[in-house]
Amino acid sequence: MTGREKTLLTGCLKGEKAPWDAFVLQYSSLVYHTIKKTFSLYHKEPHSNLVDDLYQEFFLSLLCDDFRKLRQFRGDRGCSLASWLRIVAARLTVDFLRKQESPTTEGIDSIPNGRA
Repeated sequence: MTGREKTLLTGCLKGEKAPWDAFVLQYSSLVYHTIKKTFSLYHKEPHSNLVDDLYQEFFLSLLCDDFRKLRQFRGDRGCSLASWLRIVAARLTVDFLRKQESPTTEGIDSIPNGRA
C-alpha cells in the first residue's frame, strides 16, 4: 500500500471529510469507468442513469456501517487500492445484472415429465 493510499484510508476510516473528498475525487473516474466497462463486457447497454446510480451506490456502500467494506481492504499480495476498488465496482455491477435477469418460464409446459 502506498503512503498516499494509507493516508487517505486512515482519514476516511476516522470519518474525516477532507480525506473522503480526496478519496472520491481520486477514484471516481476509475469506479465510473469500471462500472461502464462491466456492462459492456456482459453486452448490456445501461439505461441513461443506471451507471450514475450504481456509481452512487458504490460509494455509499463504502460508507455504510462505519466504512465496513472499506475496512476489508488489506493491500497484501501487491493488491493496490485501485485494483481492489475495481474488483468491488465490477462485483457490484455483476450482482446488479444478475438481479435483473429473471428466469424465463417459456417452454416449461413442453418439457416431458418422464411419465408415460
